[in-house]
Amino acid sequence: MEYAKGDEIRRYHPSLPEQSILSPNLKKYFSYPERSPDRSRIASEVSFQLSKYSNHWTSRAVRLWFNNNRKTVYDDIRISSENSNPSLNQRDMAGDSPKNYVQSINFSNRNMSSFNKSIEERNTSASTPEDVNDSKGSSLSILKELEDEAAWLSFNDPRMASIIDQYDEVCFKNPVLSASSPIKSSNFIEFPPFASSVSPISIVDLLNRKFKTDQIITSAFWVKRQFAKQKIPKLKVGNLVNGMAAFIERKNGDSFLSYSLDPEFSVNWKSIPLFQEMVSGMIIDKSRKSVWVLAKDRLNSVSIDSDDSHKHFVLTSSNGVPTMATSLGALICGFDLSKSVHYINNDFKADLIDIGVDSGVSSLSLFENSIVCGLSKSTSIKMFSIDGKEIRSFLGHRGSVTKLHPVTSNSLISSSSDGSVKLWDIREKRPVATLMADEAIPITLAGSSSYAIAGYSDRKIRVIDIRHKRIKPLIGLDLKLELPSFINYNSSLDTLMMFSDDLFESSDSHQLLNSNLVSYSPFIKGE
Repeated sequence: MEYAKGDEIRRYHPSLPEQSILSPNLKKYFSYPERSPDRSRIASEVSFQLSKYSNHWTSRAVRLWFNNNRKTVYDDIRISSENSNPSLNQRDMAGDSPKNYVQSINFSNRNMSSFNKSIEERNTSASTPEDVNDSKGSSLSILKELEDEAAWLSFNDPRMASIIDQYDEVCFKNPVLSASSPIKSSNFIEFPPFASSVSPISIVDLLNRKFKTDQIITSAFWVKRQFAKQKIPKLKVGNLVNGMAAFIERKNGDSFLSYSLDPEFSVNWKSIPLFQEMVSGMIIDKSRKSVWVLAKDRLNSVSIDSDDSHKHFVLTSSNGVPTMATSLGALICGFDLSKSVHYINNDFKADLIDIGVDSGVSSLSLFENSIVCGLSKSTSIKMFSIDGKEIRSFLGHRGSVTKLHPVTSNSLISSSSDGSVKLWDIREKRPVATLMADEAIPITLAGSSSYAIAGYSDRKIRVIDIRHKRIKPLIGLDLKLELPSFINYNSSLDTLMMFSDDLFESSDSHQLLNSNLVSYSPFIKGE
């Protein structure tokens, strides 16, 4: 070790062995978002490795060295102006996004054949019980390397397509991965397990610490809330937004739209006759002035409390299960077997947008002036401009994406068949947080700028606090024999509205009985 000469400042210069440890971790450090817990983890690991050379290398000293040498990383960056996304770059230049955002890195002819070789060897080998653990470990290692590789590419770098294809191949062709825990990092959050009964802790045990910490965490996390419930006909299609609830009801061979305004306060159902066709999808416009109803290949805009005539559009590409999203008059509609999506703007002008994917869409969301979609035959999420130009991809789920929900102007949450819920910042390459809950599958999502909320297949609601840098589980709610089908959170009223199905639980199966509209208020703050 050496110190630079000087009366006031003594600058430490790392030796060659120390540089051999620092340099490889420099790019890895800056591949994570600013203030990410993963940066702190890397700094701590490097500090531990360097401690054998000098006690100078505290975690703080390592972070300082990384920041002083960040220019080394950016000297390797190749920014492709013709391919970059203007909207994201403008945010970065305006200082609205985290600093030190890496657009693209020049790799030194890295050969991706090793990934392909590993995948081929795994797929051609016999999947015996003895091979399961080795196969899972090898596959997880491949996924981790692909995620690290993607973190260094620009949003629309052409190499992303190859990485996503390899990632999908690993996930879909190895059934072990769909049931195993995800790649855990410092942003991995696991919900406290549900306990039907928690033994009380005596004062003596509390003073003598004769208890399990999990006992306190579980007891504090799982709560009870006051609620109001109303029975409704067995639900096929329904939707909730702030200030409105609506569902489709069949009467005497015809479809009717039943709706109630301001259900957070009182429920007063009104009914609008529609048509004879069965309804396959519906969504309430955020303005609450209309409801979009899909029947066969016809998309109808049904006016609420107005004499305006209903408008309808014939969809030219409508194969498979539909998914829809809306935002103040605009609507996007897609299908899991159609490669194009239908976009209808505020002036009721309809466009068919080719998003250039090999499969259909499993979920959709309108995000400011962009379309965000989960793909039916991929683990990735893609963001497109309104004219169909790809902006970026989100990589990290290990199953098909089932739901999307924006929570702020820069972030959204997603759920997947792999059981995870992820929080994303559209300016970052990696997910901000990954949330898992026992072996339950998320069914429906809601949230606000403060909370992410998910309803699960194990008949429970789980809430995550996303207000701070350290994201954490907040509360859980046991629905007992109710299966949530759709939820919406009104943050200004602290009210959770939920469509649910009653379950009859027999010794060998569950049967769906009636449906309900349930209101929990107050929800987060409790009584």
